[in-house]
Amino acid sequence: MALCPRPLGAASDVETAPAAPARPSAETLAAGRRWIDAGKFLTGFSAVGSVAIPAILFHAQKITGGALAMELGAVAVLGGTAFAADYLNSRDGYYAGY
Repeated sequence: MALCPRPLGAASDVETAPAAPARPSAETLAAGRRWIDAGKFLTGFSAVGSVAIPAILFHAQKITGGALAMELGAVAVLGGTAFAADYLNSRDGYYAGY
């Protein structure tokens, strides 16, 4: 009868260290940065357009002052929402790497 040095399924004498998480490649990081840059561009384009177009239309007397005020109020609400979301999301450390 052969003796087994340790029972099947027993932990080995040498504990292995947990594997380190895989690091993203430079290509993956560059692709992420491109999406961030595209998002910043579209956000800026939208912000400028949502203020400049109504201002130009008001200046050309195509819309009234009330319509301009309503549009600028909507931009203020949207901007406040974006800043609040950014603030609340930054508190949990999600944006810490950017």
